[in-house]
Amino acid sequence: MKFFIPKVTALQERIIIEALKTNSKKGIELLYKWYAASLRLLILSIIRDEHNTEDLLQETILKIHHHIHYYNKDKGKFTTWILRIARNHCFDYKRSKKYKNEQSTFSIQLLSENDHQYADNYISLHHELIDLRKALSLLPVDLRIYIIENYFNGLKHHEIADKYNLPLGTVKSKILKGMRLLKKIMKT
Repeated sequence: MKFFIPKVTALQERIIIEALKTNSKKGIELLYKWYAASLRLLILSIIRDEHNTEDLLQETILKIHHHIHYYNKDKGKFTTWILRIARNHCFDYKRSKKYKNEQSTFSIQLLSENDHQYADNYISLHHELIDLRKALSLLPVDLRIYIIENYFNGLKHHEIADKYNLPLGTVKSKILKGMRLLKKIMKT
């Protein structure tokens, strides 16, 4: 699923990464400037709570900054890495006592006229989520279940294996097979 990361050139990405690694304030500013809108949409799509989205966004930005030394360009794209951090942070939050105590309901508030970019991204995200749901429905049930459990319900591989009484390797291979098939379906 794409979360509308702006077109950041390889040079701009390297500048952001190096600024974050050198603990420069500019790194956080650039990270926020280029990626905050996309991270906000991802966080909102997972927690469905506008009230806590900004807090989680700030925490995610700080987490990216504090863990930048773990980023390895040979293992994947920077954008994929930061989206994964945001996603994991949201699922950690959803498992927290604070979240369970709040259990606030999600309501979409009217967007102000100054939020055109946010609204456009939100609408595009909504359409992509619909496309993703359609693509997921085309997957065989035995693959779809594990992808939903992992990516949408936030269960870890070993938790899925325990829940369905399956070997860990089976769960991992079904998720990988399902993701490959989902990628093919999404491309068509």
